[in-house]
Amino acid sequence: MNKAGFNEDFWSEAKKEWMADKDVRDRNARDRNARYARYSKEFKGLSCRAFNCFYLHRQRKKVFSEWKSAEDYSQTEESNEYDTVEKVKSAIVSGKLHPNKSSHPRNYGWRTHTEVCAFVGLDDPLKDKKRKRLESIEKEAQKLRRELMQKDKE
Repeated sequence: MNKAGFNEDFWSEAKKEWMADKDVRDRNARDRNARYARYSKEFKGLSCRAFNCFYLHRQRKKVFSEWKSAEDYSQTEESNEYDTVEKVKSAIVSGKLHPNKSSHPRNYGWRTHTEVCAFVGLDDPLKDKKRKRLESIEKEAQKLRRELMQKDKE
C-alpha cells in the first residue's frame, strides 16, 4: 500500500485488464467502422431505415445443446446475409426476403420493401395488387350503375 492507502498492485492489475479490454474494444470498433463503410458504399442512396435493415441485421446463433435455455434462443450474431445489392436482389426474386416472411430483417415492412425493390431495379411489388383491386372496384361500380339505371327505368 502507498501513503494514500491504495493497493498499487490491485490498481496495476486492474489497469492491465482495462488495457487488454481496450485493445479488444478498439479492434471491435475498427471492425464496425470497416463494416459500416462497406455497407454505406454498397447501399448509397437508400434511406436510413432501409439501410439499417441490412446493416443491423442479426441472425440467431445455432446453439446445440441437450437442454435449451432462454439464453440459447436469445444469442445473435452479425449477419452478412444481405451485404450486397446482388444478394438482396436475389433474395427478393427468390421470395426469401419479403415482408410477410418471418425471417426478414427487423423493421422490414412493405414500405421498405417497395423502396428496396426500386433501389435494386425491380418493379413495384404492390403494383399488380393495386391494379387488380382497382379493376375489381371499377367492375363493382359498373354493376352498381347498371342496377341504378334499371331501377330508374322501372
